[in-house]
Amino acid sequence: MRWTLVGLLLLGCPSVKDDSEVADTGVSTLPPLSCTDTLELVAGDAQNYAYTVDIDIVPTSIQALSDATVCWSDVTTDIRGRPLDPSTIEQVTLTRVSLTEAETEQAVIQNTLTQEYVADIRMLVSPTDTCAQLTDFSIIGNFFLPEFDMPEDPDTTWLASVWKFNDYGRNEILMSGIFEPLAASDNNTFDINDSSTALTFDADLQSLSEVRACEGPSQLWFDWSGVTVDATGKAWDSRTSDTLLIGKVAGSVADAEESFIQLYETAEAIWTMPVYGLTRTHLLDDGTISAVDYDGRTLVPRALDGTAFPGFDSTGTWLIGIECSTCTSPAPTFLTVVSVE
Repeated sequence: MRWTLVGLLLLGCPSVKDDSEVADTGVSTLPPLSCTDTLELVAGDAQNYAYTVDIDIVPTSIQALSDATVCWSDVTTDIRGRPLDPSTIEQVTLTRVSLTEAETEQAVIQNTLTQEYVADIRMLVSPTDTCAQLTDFSIIGNFFLPEFDMPEDPDTTWLASVWKFNDYGRNEILMSGIFEPLAASDNNTFDINDSSTALTFDADLQSLSEVRACEGPSQLWFDWSGVTVDATGKAWDSRTSDTLLIGKVAGSVADAEESFIQLYETAEAIWTMPVYGLTRTHLLDDGTISAVDYDGRTLVPRALDGTAFPGFDSTGTWLIGIECSTCTSPAPTFLTVVSVE
């Protein structure tokens, strides 16, 4: 399914644990599913989805070593294609990356924009307007000084991003743009708008081997220890792939493909839970769980209203995956379809 959005992206997929599984591939020849037994859902690399992606962040030249006005008042649609009120932006960041513009684009979509590439970062938290001067940005009390901090340098890239916390506590990048300091430029205004970043990608949720599950409260565990690479092809890291996601979407798998980047908004129901450092977790409370969340509730996937995940049913399309709450891409690092029997 082809998407063209103003933004950034990614994703992934699993099977039922059985002695007939082939451990090195995750592929299995499974016997008929017995729903009288408690089942454990197991994911491996063979279940991961396929995708292709392109990104284009159009740079704006501004005068080097000089203050400038940064505005985000024209951002009305975020990178997921959702309507956005620019006055609700909660944080704006300016990040100097020790990469070229082309390398920065790839780092954004591949989730490789790590601390080693960050040469400088300045923030504006809780802005009171939709425009600000570069000199309004700071980090730990150190304000941005363009006359020292912003020389012309073709080997580095300035990435400006607007952020907001979603209802699930993730601080999301809603839109990004690049500004390019040039000594020859006399421009002192930089606008982040709906066309600052264009993303085109193809995602396939229909060619994978689906996870099989029984209807009702029978799947006590989900095990993704067999996943060795994430959806971007990097080695799996349980410290960054830190949030379990279960979603129920009305319609078919094709319908889920159409809306997966807006899953939180379009799903009939969503349950999440933190899984930092884990590769296996309970889906349902069997009375043996001692871990609790910040509200003292048993640590299982929960909806926004606190309702625990009740198990799968046979209506709609079910997805289960793992997200990275700190990544530049908003899509899950792993995602698959659950076939409910």
